[in-house]
Amino acid sequence: MIFVTSNPLKFNSAAAILQDFGLSIERQEHDFTEIQGPGRAIAEAKAQAAYDFYKQPVVVSDDTWEITALGGFPGAYMHPINDWFTADDWLRLMQGVQDRRIVLRQHVVYQDERGQFYAVSDLEGVLLTQARGDSKYTNLTLISFTDGRTSRAEDIAAGGTMVGRESGTAWHKLGEQLTKSEPNLP
Repeated sequence: MIFVTSNPLKFNSAAAILQDFGLSIERQEHDFTEIQGPGRAIAEAKAQAAYDFYKQPVVVSDDTWEITALGGFPGAYMHPINDWFTADDWLRLMQGVQDRRIVLRQHVVYQDERGQFYAVSDLEGVLLTQARGDSKYTNLTLISFTDGRTSRAEDIAAGGTMVGRESGTAWHKLGEQLTKSEPNLP
C-alpha cells in the first residue's frame, strides 16, 4: 500500500502504528493540487487523486490543528503557517491567552478499487509558553500532548513518533479496518 506524503515524520508514525497490525506501507511523494476546505474533504480528494494516479491501494492523511481560543485557527493551514510563523510569532499571538488547548485532528483515507475508508481522531494538547526542542516544523516545538511536560519535538528526538503510538488514532482505526476478515469498505 502506498502512503502519499512529503512528510517523513507522518510516514514514520504511520508505519510504526500499521506495523503493529502486520501492515506495511511504502512512501511516495506526489504534488497533488489540494482543494481548500475542511480536513475530511481535503483528505478524500487527495486519496481519489492519488488512486487515479497510482492505480493501486493508497492512503493519505491530512491533519488539521484547531486552537480553541482562536476559534479553530489555523485549521487545515498549519503547513503554510509553519513556513510563515516562527516560534516567537506563535508566542506573541498567544500572549496573555489562558486557554492554550489545541486539537490535532487526523484525517486518514484509504482507497482501493472498492472505494474509500475514512478514519478520524482527535488528540488534545496544549500550546507551550516557550519553544522546546528542534524541528523544521515550528509548531512541534510549541505543542505538547503530555500536559506540558515535553514538546512534540522533544518526544520525537527521544525516539517517539509524530503522534505517539496511543491507541485510538486514525491510523489505529485504519489498521483495525484493513485487518478485519471482511473489511467494511464500500
